[in-house]
Amino acid sequence: MKKLYTLLNLFVFVLVVVSSSNASDPFRKNATLKEGDYVPNTLIIKIKSDARTLCNLHSIDEPKLRQVFAKIGTTTSEKMFSHALVPAVERNSAGKKYVDLSLVYEIHYSGTVAVEEAIRSILVTGLVEYAEPKYIQHPYFTPNDPQVGAQYQIAKINAYNAWNVWQGDTNTVIGIVDSGTDWDHPDLINSIKYNYADPIDGVDNDGDGYIDNYRGWDVSDNDNDPMVGALDHGSHVSGCAAATTNNGTGVAAPAFNCKFLPVKSSTQNGANIDHAYEGIAYAAEHGCSVINCSWGQTVASSQFEQDAVNYAAINHDVVVVAAAGNGIPNVTTNGVEVDNWPSSYDNVVSVAATRSNDLKAGFSDFSFKVDVCAPGDQILSTVYNDAYVSYSGTSMASPIAAGCVAMIRSKFPLLNAAQAAMQLRNTSDNIYGIGSNITYNYKLGKGRVNLYNAVSDTNTQGVAVSDLQISDGNNEVFVINDTLNIGALFTNLLKPVSNLTVTLSSASTYITILNNTFNAGTLNTLDTISNYALPFRVRINPSAPNNTEVSLRMTLSAGGYTDFYSFKVVVNVDYLNIAVNDVATSITSIGRIGYNSAGPGQGLGFTYLGGGSILYEAGLLMGTGATQVSDAIRAATGITDADFQTVQVVQKVFPGISAFDTYGTMHDNGATSTLPMNILVKHRAYAWTAAPDRNYVMVDYTIKNTSASQLNNFRVGIFGDWDILPVPTNNKCTTDSPRRMGYSYSTDSGGYYAGVKLLSHVGGFNHYAIDNDGSGTGGMSIYDGFDKSEKYTSLSTTRTDAGVAGAGDDVSDVVSTGPFSINAGDSIRVTFALIASQDSATLMTGADAAQIKYDSLLLSGVNEISTAHSFDMVQNYPNPAGNQVTISFALPESNDTELSMYNALGEKVKTFLREKLSAGTYSFVADLSSIPNGSYFYRLTSGDYSKSLPAIIAH
Repeated sequence: MKKLYTLLNLFVFVLVVVSSSNASDPFRKNATLKEGDYVPNTLIIKIKSDARTLCNLHSIDEPKLRQVFAKIGTTTSEKMFSHALVPAVERNSAGKKYVDLSLVYEIHYSGTVAVEEAIRSILVTGLVEYAEPKYIQHPYFTPNDPQVGAQYQIAKINAYNAWNVWQGDTNTVIGIVDSGTDWDHPDLINSIKYNYADPIDGVDNDGDGYIDNYRGWDVSDNDNDPMVGALDHGSHVSGCAAATTNNGTGVAAPAFNCKFLPVKSSTQNGANIDHAYEGIAYAAEHGCSVINCSWGQTVASSQFEQDAVNYAAINHDVVVVAAAGNGIPNVTTNGVEVDNWPSSYDNVVSVAATRSNDLKAGFSDFSFKVDVCAPGDQILSTVYNDAYVSYSGTSMASPIAAGCVAMIRSKFPLLNAAQAAMQLRNTSDNIYGIGSNITYNYKLGKGRVNLYNAVSDTNTQGVAVSDLQISDGNNEVFVINDTLNIGALFTNLLKPVSNLTVTLSSASTYITILNNTFNAGTLNTLDTISNYALPFRVRINPSAPNNTEVSLRMTLSAGGYTDFYSFKVVVNVDYLNIAVNDVATSITSIGRIGYNSAGPGQGLGFTYLGGGSILYEAGLLMGTGATQVSDAIRAATGITDADFQTVQVVQKVFPGISAFDTYGTMHDNGATSTLPMNILVKHRAYAWTAAPDRNYVMVDYTIKNTSASQLNNFRVGIFGDWDILPVPTNNKCTTDSPRRMGYSYSTDSGGYYAGVKLLSHVGGFNHYAIDNDGSGTGGMSIYDGFDKSEKYTSLSTTRTDAGVAGAGDDVSDVVSTGPFSINAGDSIRVTFALIASQDSATLMTGADAAQIKYDSLLLSGVNEISTAHSFDMVQNYPNPAGNQVTISFALPESNDTELSMYNALGEKVKTFLREKLSAGTYSFVADLSSIPNGSYFYRLTSGDYSKSLPAIIAH
């Protein structure tokens, strides 16, 4: 099955990451956000419901937010959906949560603050559900010269036969959210759904808050004239879906007697769709049962945009149909495998385009999230000034599919939106056997739409997959030898199915499927079953490269019914979460700390006692001068340096000297490294669980000069952009020179502290405190980027304090050591402690404890390691164990390895693992569900090494 369908929150393409962020991150999918991707100086935010009483139509009277707004130069804050009401109940009859749009605001600001900085300043207040850019939506069509020719798509989708069965109903309305329409076109004027309750007389006769919305609405200019402007895209799309059919004029459309509601969502001179999601909300609120979206963007997913889609689908039972996209705007006009939004959102029918011969159109994008195809090449339709033109694009395919959905909804009015979408999908024609289409297997949806089948087949079956859950039962960081449990909900939307079987498969050699079958049995209409208790099980193989995207597919079969649901998982990610004491953070393979991506994303950030992250970004900095700095943190606005290249991915060291040890290596010859120093970095991290060492994590770097010449003026440090709760713009940063520590803290009551302390004794101590906006004498601004020169300045000069004025500022700092001269082939070793607390005394106690720990344990070089000192295996946990158990072991060298379970008589009862493993540390989850209760022992054999430990099974 696919992403379908509306009321099922289906995740067709699952990219599993771990994040502790309590609000959505707009840059998680794409770290190179640039101007042109979004509306400048504009944000969309959603206020949390507990602040509702402070929210007005034109303002938000929450003191913390007002402080942030003042910092970024906010000029206006307007509710986007002034007519939206708070849902009367929480969920609909299907159990899906209604969407509340009444607390969504559009923020405009005049300051020079980068969009990323403005967003994070709002996010970390903890007062919003999300804060995002307002992404620019591009129309998905390719203009061609006008031509005279038959509308091949009418015959291709079998519309002539369909119209002999059903010709639609005028009460079924398609919302065309686009650039407007040519509302007096002879082939459109009689297909518009007129609002006779509000004629054009200057009065809001129907009391819906819109004056004279007789023939639709222009949500961009907020008036009642949806006539197309500079972009006639919308008039063409209108005709593709619902041109008046059988009127002896012009062209025909699949929807026949169904109507359309024009919702203009672009300004008169605009070339893009700038009020797209406001248009979706308007169409949903004004009686549309289908909404077409022939536009989108590929920059990033957006929780606001998903909310607007869900509002239509869940609150108003609308089928949202969207174009799958034509390449990547401003990059390529050739179709690619890429996520487009809104077509890739949950609760959207994604439509790819085909040619007259049913081959995928060259321009059409494709992916596991596509649900169906429709003709989209050389489609003759209506344009401004009563004309007809042939255009090509998924913009044309989408309204053709939307017209078919309208016919379904009018023919079968008792079907809900999810069922109607499934009817469209599962009555389509399989086209994978045609020509080169097999190249896109499972990435063109179920097939090309067939209108006749859609309105005549009353025995269609269709089971939807939703609520996909993937877990390793541990830290949710999917690395080599982890066993993943994969579960989902299966809902039968249409006719009953018997003996339903779901089988998991993958062509990837980087995983091994241990359990691939789930017998769902018989499901009546709208029955739901899950396999959460009996999940599919998948082990990540040692051969998996870092950050490997693995495709998997569930095949559903019941008698003659078959369907599929494809998704992707990223495995062997190159970071580890450390969360064994009072602080929690993530250590990456590329020099970043807290997050594996630019800003909040993969990783835990830096938390204290389970609270929200008090860190926006942190990482290792090192350099010899203003032009030669290696790092993996921000550079220019929207760009992140990637100077480090992983040599050995970070991994847990077992046995370790602390409760959680990590080890990895990297070289400074990464993707953005233009002037590498040719250094090899061995990096380690440690965390202890006993007092007084509970509130810090230690990071340790051995830096080797692998070049042929001496490195001079070499400095190394930790950059931290701190967002100390509760209000990150009320932060101060200062220096504790005797402790060789820089620390930041919140001036608010109950605020947190965070410090970076230099533990190693070689080299001098330096601390540079930064006001991120450049305020304060002698400071630098990093809102406009953080270039190599500024980075070396922060490593080599002192600025003791930041945020000194008033309640504070948005602050960062660099704690560093140096200068060093490193001869060719020589190394230096530097160590820092990352500390958190909720008061200054605890911060200082932790700093002192970290120094004692370093001096007594690490200074002697106890842990000069490679990957593992020796063979070893520790007691399984839990013990006694139930249906599964975790067994950890270490291998200092590559060997043929076996891990097996034996009974008390010494008889082998199960082999969990038998393969050649590389040197390293492993944590293996073994399935015990088939082994009876009792006493056993398990044995690890690798080369000449063998070790056994007891185990008790008690299911």
